[in-house]
Amino acid sequence: MRRREFSAARRHDGCFITLWVWFFRLPPHEVGAAKEAIMDEDIFNGSIRKFLKTLGVSAQREIEKAVRQALAEGKLKGNERFPATGTITLAGIGLSHEVKGEIELE
Repeated sequence: MRRREFSAARRHDGCFITLWVWFFRLPPHEVGAAKEAIMDEDIFNGSIRKFLKTLGVSAQREIEKAVRQALAEGKLKGNERFPATGTITLAGIGLSHEVKGEIELE
């Protein structure tokens, strides 16, 4: 279970009172039932963004390289449109997401 601890001291009549406040991500009645459901959202979102950025940059480079090579070999005229499909898979959870689109040269 992830928790955050904060303390603050207040002076009252010559003595210090220390206050401890515990913040839990889940209500107390759900903590035992969902221990595995807790994750760090910032790390999760950051890793997704990093993966998608890497995917986008590398995919664009490969597409550009393949199209330029096909143009140089005379296989393309330079005004074609290509159907494109991209698939993201996460084997650990059985996710397979497909995105369809089109790439135009002119």
